[in-house]
Amino acid sequence: MPSQSKIFEGIIMTLIIINSIMLAIDNPLSDPESNGIVFVSYLDNCFTILFTIECMIKIVAMGFLFNNIELNKKGISPYVRDPWNMLDFVVVVASLLDFVV
Repeated sequence: MPSQSKIFEGIIMTLIIINSIMLAIDNPLSDPESNGIVFVSYLDNCFTILFTIECMIKIVAMGFLFNNIELNKKGISPYVRDPWNMLDFVVVVASLLDFVV
């Protein structure tokens, strides 16, 4: 199992790096109708969906606020009890709000 977790985390880190590069490319002063900005907008929506899926997978695997005894024995805390996951959750919720609006 640990190797699968490392693969999952590696994929997520790669997505974060690519998303950061796309955010750096985006310029609010650019023409919103240009092909590049439209492409970045579509990619942003894709990243929102992918990060939402990542968040849901972690919540199902770890539990949201509580988890079972077996996970506690392995040292796995519930999703929102990890500060990085709390930050991840806030960013995903904010992205979903932006996506809906």
